[in-house]
Amino acid sequence: MKRSTIFLAALLATTACTQNATTPIAGSAIGVDVAGLDKAVKPGDDFDEYANGGWRAKTEIPADRSSTGIFLQVFNVAEGRNAQLIAEAVKANAAAGTDQRRIADFYNAYLDTAGIEKRGLASIKPELDAIAAIADKSALARALGADLRADVDPLNATNFKTEHLFGLFVTQALDNPSQTVPYLLQGGIGLPERDYYVSTKPEMAQIRTAYKAYITKILTLAGLSDPAARADRVMALETKIATAHAGYVETQDVHKANNPWKQADFAKKAPGLDWNAFFSGAGLTGQMDFIVWHPAPTAKLSALVASEPLQAWQD
Repeated sequence: MKRSTIFLAALLATTACTQNATTPIAGSAIGVDVAGLDKAVKPGDDFDEYANGGWRAKTEIPADRSSTGIFLQVFNVAEGRNAQLIAEAVKANAAAGTDQRRIADFYNAYLDTAGIEKRGLASIKPELDAIAAIADKSALARALGADLRADVDPLNATNFKTEHLFGLFVTQALDNPSQTVPYLLQGGIGLPERDYYVSTKPEMAQIRTAYKAYITKILTLAGLSDPAARADRVMALETKIATAHAGYVETQDVHKANNPWKQADFAKKAPGLDWNAFFSGAGLTGQMDFIVWHPAPTAKLSALVASEPLQAWQD
């Protein structure tokens, strides 16, 4: 609800000096949705209710969604246009090598479930073989580094979720906007965040049970030996990783996140992981400056890499 309030406030501010500011420009959908206002409320008493009360009173969250609003509407429009583009590409039978043909080929390959089933694990066998070939903790650190991706965004999208052991975000330094630096964040779990693993609430326990059953099913379909025991080991390791994590509320506190580290600091402040091998695998050997969003969890995760047997990371 905050986003819609801020968005409407910005529109009101930018159009306040324009005559007929609430009237959309002919042929466009730009303007303030006055039907979303609750004019029975004074803006100075409750601006959120004034700005959004009318919209809130008549809006129902779709049954398959946890929220709704303009962002969902934009998403649905974009998805509809994507579907139209794909349908047109498939129908066009364009020349080989064209973008339209590549889109059609990619989509048809996605729908070829019989071919996917026939190939089995062949497409990921090189990755599985590489994991099985990890012989020591330095090789493990290098593999974990090679897995690093710019896959989180704690500042703009408040997205902290990554299945890699660490998440990476690259933007300006908090105290020095002239410098662009990589931010390192905690990660390594499949469920959304720490509480899913450690909470004693019955609903969380049910989710954990269902998640372990899901892991078992995936390992069974992959044809791996003793999938139930492997799933137990996966769950045990992820629980240890989650226990090392900071909670969601603390994670959102940007004031605790501004922790500049030099590359040389990692071995001293977070011993356990072979950081030289990690940064080599990540292609970051030449990067000297980092911001560590989660310093304490980073140290705990590094220690966990050192203390857990190699098999726990290879499962």
